[in-house]
Amino acid sequence: MSSEVSGSGVEKGGFGVMGLDWTTPKQDLPLQERMFVGLLELACRRRPVILNLRGRDR
Repeated sequence: MSSEVSGSGVEKGGFGVMGLDWTTPKQDLPLQERMFVGLLELACRRRPVILNLRGRDR
């Protein structure tokens, strides 16, 4: 997930945006949750992860 910035010797990288969508049918949530946990496990502990939690307030 990291890449060196052209010749600078500095590594930058992140996982980007990932999240859960609670507006989908309830039967889809277990699969979403398993995939979400799997992606979090792949993310490096010291890399930024932006979470998008859609529909959680409903």
